[in-house]
Amino acid sequence: MLIEKSSLQNLIDCIEKNTSAHVCIHDVSGILQNEALRIKEQNQIHFSPLCNAAKTTDKGLQLCFACKGLSVKKAFDGGHAYAGVCPLGLTEIAVPLFIAGKPMCIIYIGNLNCDSAEMEKRITRVHKLTKVDRAALLQAMPPEVPVSEVEHFIGAAGVIKNYISLLHASRGLTVRSGSHWAVNALNSYAQKYYQNSLTLRGLSKIYYLNENYLGRLYKKQTGKSFSAYLNEIRLERACALLRETDDPVIAVALATGFNNVTYFNRIFKRHMGVTPTAYRAQSTKPADKK
Repeated sequence: MLIEKSSLQNLIDCIEKNTSAHVCIHDVSGILQNEALRIKEQNQIHFSPLCNAAKTTDKGLQLCFACKGLSVKKAFDGGHAYAGVCPLGLTEIAVPLFIAGKPMCIIYIGNLNCDSAEMEKRITRVHKLTKVDRAALLQAMPPEVPVSEVEHFIGAAGVIKNYISLLHASRGLTVRSGSHWAVNALNSYAQKYYQNSLTLRGLSKIYYLNENYLGRLYKKQTGKSFSAYLNEIRLERACALLRETDDPVIAVALATGFNNVTYFNRIFKRHMGVTPTAYRAQSTKPADKK
């Protein structure tokens, strides 16, 4: 069954068409939960070949998180549109949207390469810092675009901002009931990046929320802390690896976000009742044994 695209998604598709540009609407209020503003998941996150390649190591992901947190703070604290360059050399436009003085979202248009030579230099520095494969980063570089295109995309981001504002003014957009948007966002990050170092502090900066408030909100809605949920995801994946592979326990621990095998063994036994080695032995079918 085909799902009809929202007018907002059609607008985003038109802006991205025949360009390397990527539009991301970073929601910090739950406004995108409204059906009239439904868009693809890839347009709710920084999603491009170069960004994705940069996140393949833990240090690479942390660099992206730090950059995102700073850009969110600059956009909302400054209250106006700006263009900047990320550590990889990508130019990105950020346009904050406020409604009745409340931060709602940031419209990003990025993945713009305005200087290939400078980008190659930055990629080399990022490679040394994060150990992300340099060849993979270079291969993911978008084609170069004239600097004059930046003004065009600033205008395009403004069109998206005005569209959302007008839609809110005319329809009085409401958010669907259910889990809080921030809880959904944290769960999404845990499911995608469980193998990396995720902290409530880092994620709170990305979503422009107080860390303590976010922690209380998460526990109130789910009955557990974010770190407890993250460990559940990690243990679920660890169990699968123990059942389906012959990887050493230390490799399983590292692959699922546990940097200390002693801690992994302790928390695994606490939740599963047995050690990882015993779990693997119990999970092996008799027919599989030789």
